[in-house]
Amino acid sequence: MTEEIFRYFPSSLRKELEAETSFPMAEELRLRAGKRAMFYAEGEEHILRMRPNKQEIADILLALSQHSLHSFSDELRQGFFTMEGGIRIGVAGKAVSERGSIRLIRSFSSMNIRFPREKIGVQKKLAPYIRREGSILNTLIVSAPQHGKTTLLRDIVRAVSDGEDGYRAKKCTVVDERSEIAGNGAFSLGERTDVLTSCPKSEGLVMALRSLSPEVLATDEIGNSQDLLAIQEAVNSGAVVLATAHGTCLEELERRLFFRELLATGIMERIVFLSARLGRGTVERIYDGEKNVLWDEPFLL
Repeated sequence: MTEEIFRYFPSSLRKELEAETSFPMAEELRLRAGKRAMFYAEGEEHILRMRPNKQEIADILLALSQHSLHSFSDELRQGFFTMEGGIRIGVAGKAVSERGSIRLIRSFSSMNIRFPREKIGVQKKLAPYIRREGSILNTLIVSAPQHGKTTLLRDIVRAVSDGEDGYRAKKCTVVDERSEIAGNGAFSLGERTDVLTSCPKSEGLVMALRSLSPEVLATDEIGNSQDLLAIQEAVNSGAVVLATAHGTCLEELERRLFFRELLATGIMERIVFLSARLGRGTVERIYDGEKNVLWDEPFLL
């Protein structure tokens, strides 16, 4: 996937990346006007010689959008757009506001290209801890960025949807606000999975409940009051919820109002914390819904 994006880059950047043996495993490529380009692969930072200017960044963004940035205007108001394959392009520059809301971003000064990864079977070691009698439990996966929570969520959905690895097969719906879970259809989510993209999580969760009769609902990066209400409605309707969140430990989560309220409900029957201690996708600790520790010996998925 990383090599496929070369054609959008100027020759100076392309040649450097082609010579980097680590780039095929890159998770992020960062370009900042007047500063050296760099990428991150398997937890390591790699600094390049190329220093893009603002025009080069604008040209790359235009090429990545297939010369139609306007078609991504709704996403760009949130600071990103998503390409085929789930590659997310984050941008920084001058924000233009209207009535207190960002209308567009222009004069781009930097960009962050994030490469999603599909790892079939990555959830197998975790499966015994997040199911009961073959049924998946309400599960929250928590980690810092780039530690594998979306990759793990994706594979859990696939396994549950197909009834693999000890799970009973279930109808699943993925509410994929940023098109990172399904990768615009590039990744496998199982035979019984429906996908809602480009809609707010809270609205998508409720919409799915009313129109798709899911047994399992999955979404990425929860964190606001509307999400909490939607999750409660889903669970009250009998659906299982799988979600991810940013964080590093239970104490950190409980300092944030949303998660303090969510955990107080006991809805999440399993809370899984990931790190990169043994490598990307290390399970650090697993809690039950009452915040009792079920497992605290790190293992690599």
